[in-house]
Amino acid sequence: MTIATAMPQLVPETTEGNIENCLRELKQLPTTVSDWKVEFGIDHADDPAVFVTITVEDDDITDEKIRYDKRIKLFKITCSLVKRMVDREKFVYVDFRMPSDPQ
Repeated sequence: MTIATAMPQLVPETTEGNIENCLRELKQLPTTVSDWKVEFGIDHADDPAVFVTITVEDDDITDEKIRYDKRIKLFKITCSLVKRMVDREKFVYVDFRMPSDPQ
């Protein structure tokens, strides 16, 4: 089964919590995720947006190219799921942080 077939379709009553729950259910991610935070808001252009913060575990990968590639894959998976759950007019912003980053 591919990830795309396991993703939910648009739900009119989609909430931040619904999206977080669906993200937490994703399996076989390219890197370890310890937390997902989803917030609806308005972006810099006054357009409706979804802001997703992904807390990824500190890893011992020293090759920056490998780390970058894993984050790009996680970014694409996240955007694909969120875009299927929200109004198409909402832009999805994804931010990565590590547990060691200050809040």
